[in-house]
Amino acid sequence: MVQTATAPTAAPENPTAIFDTAISDAERLLELFDKLSKPEQQANEVLKRAALVMTLTAWETFIERWLKAQANQNLAALTDSLTGNHIHKKFSCTINLQKNITTIISYEEIPDIHHYHIASAI
Repeated sequence: MVQTATAPTAAPENPTAIFDTAISDAERLLELFDKLSKPEQQANEVLKRAALVMTLTAWETFIERWLKAQANQNLAALTDSLTGNHIHKKFSCTINLQKNITTIISYEEIPDIHHYHIASAI
């Protein structure tokens, strides 16, 4: 009989606890894989790949939550100001852009800042 992971539920504001919970789930999956017999292991290699995907997703989530926590902490003085709202909006857009694999910005779409400064200085 397969048991489910028993890791505690993490608080949403604690990136480390969320990461630990997700990693424990991946470790549990690998433990279950290791308990299989050799023929069963060969037939269930997908469990190891799933654990790898879970680990990478946990790392990505940790980095995202940690960055958000740092941004909120560093921008606390700018709460409800135009500058603070703008920075939070741009930060959220950037994080969402990184998460959306179908959103690709070509090199031509990125403004050439150096060219602008050189051209305006001439």
